[in-house]
Amino acid sequence: MSAPLRIVGRAARPSAALDVLEARAELREEVEQAQVEQIEAAERATKSPADAYLPQAWEPLQRVVGGIGPGTITTWVGPSGNGKTTAVLTAIERMQQRDERVFVIGTETQPQKLRQQMACRACGVDFGAYATGVLQQRADWPAVQARLNRAFVQQKSSEAQRHLQIADGTFLDPKMLERSIAKAVAFGATCVFVDHLDN
Repeated sequence: MSAPLRIVGRAARPSAALDVLEARAELREEVEQAQVEQIEAAERATKSPADAYLPQAWEPLQRVVGGIGPGTITTWVGPSGNGKTTAVLTAIERMQQRDERVFVIGTETQPQKLRQQMACRACGVDFGAYATGVLQQRADWPAVQARLNRAFVQQKSSEAQRHLQIADGTFLDPKMLERSIAKAVAFGATCVFVDHLDN
C-alpha cells in the first residue's frame, strides 16, 4: 500500500491540494483499469486452441517465447543476413500447410526475389548459388531449372494464390501500410508479414 500523499508548503489557492489529490485518484483508477484489462486479455489468450498459434521458425525460439498467437504483433530483429527473411519464409510455408492466407509486404526484398527464394526452397536449391549464377554453371543446371520452372508454375496456381499474396512496393510509409493492410483484409489474410521495417 502506498504512503498517503503529503503536501508541504503553502498552496497558492486552497483548492490546489484537492486538485492534486483528485488527479492522483483519477490516475490510480486509470492504472487499475489497465491492469484489469491486461489480466482479462491474458485470460482470453489461454482459451485459444493450440492450433491457433503459429510455431516460431526455430525450435529454440519456440521454447523461449512460444508461438505467435492470434491478434498479436511479433517483431523479429537482427542484423542483415541473420535469417529474418528465412524465418518469414518458413512461417509462410507452415501457414500454407495449415490452409491459412498470408499477405506479405516486402519492402527490403522485392516480390520477384521472394518468389525466387520460395521456388528455391521448394526445390531444395541454395538461393545464394542461384542468385550469384553459380548454380547455372553446374552440369545439372537444366534439370534444376526444370524443377524451378515447375515451382513457379505451382506459385501461379489458383490454390497457391488462394494462400499467398505479395504486395508490390519498396517504400512503406503510413499511407502505403494502411493501403496494404486494407488489401490484406480484403484477401482474408490471417497473417501479415512486413519484411522489413527501417527506423
